[in-house]
Amino acid sequence: MVTTGLAAYFIFQQQTRFIPVLMMGLYVSFLVFMTSNHWLWELGEAFPVLPVANLVNAQVPLDQPIYIADFYDRPSLDFYCDRRVVAQPSTALLPVWQQTTPVYILSLDPAPYQGTASQFTPLGVAADWHLVVNQ
Repeated sequence: MVTTGLAAYFIFQQQTRFIPVLMMGLYVSFLVFMTSNHWLWELGEAFPVLPVANLVNAQVPLDQPIYIADFYDRPSLDFYCDRRVVAQPSTALLPVWQQTTPVYILSLDPAPYQGTASQFTPLGVAADWHLVVNQ
């Protein structure tokens, strides 16, 4: 706000110093914005992504597909996992869980998967998300 006012003053005085003043103000405002917590809005949207991504990276091989029992994708989870985490509703994941092995699923409630797999293996919990696999 200060640099914009100063730049407006320089424009009113017909001085070309308003250009570096505007550039400096833009640089300082982006610097303050990036050092604040407000630019990480997507990370805290529904659940904390970093603990879940750390769990996935520690337990799931890179060549295996992973699903999350949710209704929408989380691009930040894809980014921090270095792979695509496919979002599907739990009802759509049950047939995949029964037919294909191994299937890695992140779910808030692992109960639907416990009775349907030949071998249900819980791999960990992070931010209330359970990572399970049928092996």
